[in-house]
Order: sequence, then C-alpha cells, then structure tokens
Amino acid sequence: MSRVDPARTLTFDALLEHLTGPARSTVDWLSEAELFLCVGPDRLPHLTDVWNETAIARLSRDGDEVAIEALNDHTLWINKRVFGNGRLRDKDVIEFGETGPISRFRRFEGHAPIRWTVDEIADDTFAYIR
Repeated sequence: MSRVDPARTLTFDALLEHLTGPARSTVDWLSEAELFLCVGPDRLPHLTDVWNETAIARLSRDGDEVAIEALNDHTLWINKRVFGNGRLRDKDVIEFGETGPISRFRRFEGHAPIRWTVDEIADDTFAYIR
C-alpha cells in the first residue's frame, strides 16, 4: 500500500539508472513521494516505500525537486564527492557506499528519451571504469 502525501505533487518523472552490479542496465522509477534504496547481501538495489535495516538512502520528492539522504551511517558519493544529504540534479552519478552500486539520477519533463546521447554513454563508461 502506498503512503503518498496528497499535498505533494509529482509533476515530473524521475528514475535511477543502475550502472554497475547485478542490476546494471536496469532502472527504478521514483514513483512515490518517499522511497528507500536498499541493497541486500547480493548487492542488488531495490526501492521500497517502507524503511528497513538494509536501507542506504532515502529519496524524497517534493514539488519539482528530489532530495537524497544517507541513512544508517552509510556514505554516499554524488559526482565523486562525499555527500550526506541534499538535492539531486539531472544526470548526477550516485555511489551508494564503498562498494556501490553506482546509479545515475535522471529527471524527465514529459517523457523519457528513447535513446541516450553519446555523451551520456561515455559518462556511463567512465563511471563504470572508476
């Protein structure tokens, strides 16, 4: 059951595109006002609307912004910088903890593109090599 606050309006589409690990080349849509990113022992990331002990980060949507907050003493890196909490921007690369996974935040007004640009593919390659 979803716990979406009706006062929050989801005016855009957003997703996490997983760049590494067992979920590589998959996406998770940020369809709720608040979601938790969890990573199990298999290093497979998944989003849930219920907090649990495997939660690494909380993602909150409010109006036109998405905020991210590190949980349970985990460290996040956003664009190769240590990050505790704040707002995400389109194309931010997020590393969830020392061993990943690494994901890219994507934000879309209207609809998602059918194809990624050459720059986006190159950025993904460099993030994966890192």
